[in-house]
Amino acid sequence: MRLGRSWRTAAVVSLAALALLPGCNRRKPAEVNDIAPKFEVNRARAPLGSAIEVTYTWQNGPSAKKLAQDHRAFVHFLDSHKVLLFDDDHVPVPPVTAWEPGKSYTYTRTKFIPIYPYVGDVDVRVGLQPVGRGERAALKGEDAGLHEYSVAKMELLPQTENIFLV
Repeated sequence: MRLGRSWRTAAVVSLAALALLPGCNRRKPAEVNDIAPKFEVNRARAPLGSAIEVTYTWQNGPSAKKLAQDHRAFVHFLDSHKVLLFDDDHVPVPPVTAWEPGKSYTYTRTKFIPIYPYVGDVDVRVGLQPVGRGERAALKGEDAGLHEYSVAKMELLPQTENIFLV
């Protein structure tokens, strides 16, 4: 008789603990900063091994909060299986600590596409990562997870599509 009662008590205590467990590990959602990343490329279809001109724009809304810590822009080019092919991580110009609310910052970079055994669609994702330690900044846009924002699609063509001039 005692065995049945202790089993029920243990079951009730276990269920109560399981009900409380998710609340203990819950993180509060990150506050979204009014900064919207934009990515434009001079050609949406580019052969492997070619150069592309990428224009980055960071649109700071009127309620954008100043970032007190230096950040790097991370730019990930992912294949159709969401595997990282290559990146264009860099320090934005001007640095994010100089950004003001209500202003946009635009700059252009040249990126050479590495030669990979992959041809097809590429998803471009960007975000801001603090230099050193810290969590990525929560920005405005289509969050693909882990504060990584899907900003564009591209198509990688075979290297034979590249035009060489002599």
